[in-house]
Amino acid sequence: MEALIDLAKQIENAELRETIISFLESPTTSIETFGDELTIEEAPASKRVHHSYKGGLIEHTIAVTSIAIEIINVLQKVYQIDFISRDLTIAGALLHDIYKPLTYAKSGSAYERSRLGSKIDHTSLIFGEALHRKLPLELLHIILSHHGKGSSAQPRSLEALVLHLADYIDSQLLGDILLGAESIIKRAGRRVKIDNSKFAAFICKLMTTKGIQGVKEYLDTL
Repeated sequence: MEALIDLAKQIENAELRETIISFLESPTTSIETFGDELTIEEAPASKRVHHSYKGGLIEHTIAVTSIAIEIINVLQKVYQIDFISRDLTIAGALLHDIYKPLTYAKSGSAYERSRLGSKIDHTSLIFGEALHRKLPLELLHIILSHHGKGSSAQPRSLEALVLHLADYIDSQLLGDILLGAESIIKRAGRRVKIDNSKFAAFICKLMTTKGIQGVKEYLDTL
């Protein structure tokens, strides 16, 4: 959470900065919960596809925010597009998945939908709370459209498009790495749980350099 607050401190507008920091420090919701939900520190970013391990949601949020900032930097440096709001983009990135923990529950070593998550998705939860807290309309749109074509409202601002692409890049890249590593481990005939993306990437790298035998030998040392 400290890393998320540090990113929020990059927001230049004082009022928006304090609003986002307050949201991060107290991500409560007025909707009914049932007690099986996860905390943000515990939560994965997805049940299985990407960052599906403890702490994965925070990693994903840090990555998406950082990627969004770099996209804006590239647009400004290469194309002289200097009118994209960093403040709104950072704010949207930090909040876009903030209520995913409320939609997940732990079942043994696996993740499943919480009772709340079986009824309401995380985007609807954050949109409703952001509306309740009177966040700016532009920010509401960024949050609501972060899934791109899969959203109820597609991105219709530069800031919304940047966030959607940053979210897609991180989830797709790390998802492919995670699923690839799982496939390699299964092919190696070993039962090893992947609990971080660095390990997943290392397994993929090991496969390309030493082949399946190298993977087997490494996993046997764990």
